[in-house]
Amino acid sequence: NNHATELKLAVDEAALALATGHKETSLSASLREFPQPPNRFAGIDIAGGQAGIFFYVPPMVAFFHTLTELVDEKERRVRLGMHMMGLTAGAFWTAEAVKSIVVSAAVAVMQVA
Repeated sequence: NNHATELKLAVDEAALALATGHKETSLSASLREFPQPPNRFAGIDIAGGQAGIFFYVPPMVAFFHTLTELVDEKERRVRLGMHMMGLTAGAFWTAEAVKSIVVSAAVAVMQVA
C-alpha cells in the first residue's frame, strides 16, 4: 500500500471537514499504472529507408579527402621534393597507400559501428 496516498487522503479529508463543517467525511482513492502511449515508430524501418545515405556518404567523404590531399601534394610538388631528398617513387606511393588504407579502415569502422 502507498503511504503517501494514505497521508494525502487524510489531509484532504481534514481539509474537507474544515471547509464544509461536516465531521464525517470520507474520501477514497486508488492507484493505477501510468498509461503507455502507442509506439509512434512501429512499422517504420528507418535503417532500411536511410541506409543508402549512411553507406554512401562516408566513402564519399573519404574519397573527397583523398582527392584533396592528392591535389595538395601535386601543388606543393611533394613527390619532386622527395625525389630531391633521395627517396624513390616507391616511398611516395607507399605513403599514399598507407594513408588510403588508414582512411578506408576508419570509414569501415564508422559504418560497422
